[in-house]
Amino acid sequence: MATIVQSQKLNLHDVVIVQALVYSSESNCAELRRTFQLDLAAGYNEVKIQNLPFDLVQDSIRVSGAGEAVIHDVSVKNQEGADFVIPERKFEVSLGVDPNIRVEYKPVRNYQEQSGTVEKINSQVTEKTTSVTNLRPNTVLLTIREQLPRSTDSRIKVRLESPEAKEVAESSPEPAVGAEITPEKILDYTVELAPGQSGSFTVRYVTEHPQAEQISYEEKF
Repeated sequence: MATIVQSQKLNLHDVVIVQALVYSSESNCAELRRTFQLDLAAGYNEVKIQNLPFDLVQDSIRVSGAGEAVIHDVSVKNQEGADFVIPERKFEVSLGVDPNIRVEYKPVRNYQEQSGTVEKINSQVTEKTTSVTNLRPNTVLLTIREQLPRSTDSRIKVRLESPEAKEVAESSPEPAVGAEITPEKILDYTVELAPGQSGSFTVRYVTEHPQAEQISYEEKF
């Protein structure tokens, strides 16, 4: 077993958030990530985490010498409203736990269009807008994750209009500015917000089907 040559405490109130992952409006959850540099003695070091208003995946970290560490701030409440945490698990955190990153979902807009001469095609346009304000003193990345509808019928098409997204086999583990979409129609839309910056970001997609056909939506997990 490695010897711990130095032990110190880390106050994460002083560690800035570098990324916020926002899930769909239905889940109303987000995950905050903090990355910080460690300047410790050679050998193994133990860093205790204290004074953070969230439960954590882990309450301490061990690193070999100076380096970079990542902490995910996570919080969850049971039915009685009491905080609880299970070791080795990662939780989703309710929006608004960090007052310096403000997220607001605008009402979803749906409207109908019709096209075609020989065969009439109905189009349902869906727009979801997320407004975000970064009140932190540092630049942050924000990823809006949206599950678009998936068709099981070749006559029903789902087309993403905005943002322009790159098709990928699976979501990138480290998001970068831009948008990408998987074959399962999972859209990750990542933007960068400077200190004090606000922005509104819209996801718009169109569902097309023959006028004579009726469509229904089914949610599967």
